[in-house]
Amino acid sequence: MKRFLNWFRHVPNNSPSSANRPRSFRPQLEQLESRLVPSTLSSAISIQHPSGGLSWTERDWYATDLNTGIGTRTGQVVQFRGASRRNLGGPNDVSEVSASVDPNTGSAEVFVLDGKLSLWLCDSSGTWHSFGGWYCGIAATRDGHVYAESDADSHMYYLDSKGASTDLGAPKLGLFIGSVGSAGNGSLVAASVGWFGSNEVFALGSDSAIYVYNSVSAPGQWQLVDNSQQFISLSATVNNTVFAMTQDWKIYQETAHFRTSVWTGFSFYWSGQDISAGTQWRGISADTDALGRDEVYAIAGSSAYLYDQGCWTLKDTDVVNINGADGGYFYDVNGANDRFLAWLYIPGASGSPWIYLDSGIW
Repeated sequence: MKRFLNWFRHVPNNSPSSANRPRSFRPQLEQLESRLVPSTLSSAISIQHPSGGLSWTERDWYATDLNTGIGTRTGQVVQFRGASRRNLGGPNDVSEVSASVDPNTGSAEVFVLDGKLSLWLCDSSGTWHSFGGWYCGIAATRDGHVYAESDADSHMYYLDSKGASTDLGAPKLGLFIGSVGSAGNGSLVAASVGWFGSNEVFALGSDSAIYVYNSVSAPGQWQLVDNSQQFISLSATVNNTVFAMTQDWKIYQETAHFRTSVWTGFSFYWSGQDISAGTQWRGISADTDALGRDEVYAIAGSSAYLYDQGCWTLKDTDVVNINGADGGYFYDVNGANDRFLAWLYIPGASGSPWIYLDSGIW
């Protein structure tokens, strides 16, 4: 156990919640709280904008305003660009949120499922578009498309910003269809970018295995990624990598590898690594670090940690939700006796790295 504890790196006591209570460092196994993390109710995205010889980064966080009642999911989506709040209106009773990039402007937009599991898009101008349908999971790409898992026929659909869709079918055994909140604090669907730069999507099969549909998939055919565990939720980076949570609250990192052969040409294979370090996790959110390498945020007990290049680092305490925003930036929510205080963390800030956003946010 001592060796295990030394494997973690302690973070200085600089979280917003630490001023009110001692900061505890407890990476050991903890009893899971009955209140799970509905991380599908928020989504962050970072967008690089060229500006002459320089560039700047836009960071947006779409979250749910709980001002109509805790736990009822009757709030609407709000947008934080950096620390600036924008009320978007739109549908009530939001059940899932996934950020994208508006192909018309290059700025952030968001796809949303409402309480009736209908699909909506709020573009970068704040205009809402209804696409209807009956979906149980969504994952937006970075070019204005969204993967949506249909609760009607158990197929995956690929929709653009105008609602035009393509039926991608499903794995041989079918896709896992679950009600909102059944995905173990995460999504049933995760979008990424494949080896050749095209969009791809990871999904859970009815056998709880991970499957992928990408540019090398034949129409309607899915490739197996990992069936070694019973997986319950997914979160992917833009680097052809997906992090997955198991039913016993472990986290696996799944990475694609490319190989060539004089007999079969080129092909891909996947390898999975258990990165849990003996801890029970929930609420996974994958992104990339400042060097573009894959990493994932997760919650153990009520403390949030970051896994980057083989090490877990404590980032905050009293956390009920967290979303990575690339480059060391992240948004999280402190429970604070059910006041749900939202914060933006800015790495390398000259003053405090924490910026308070608002209360009643998830």
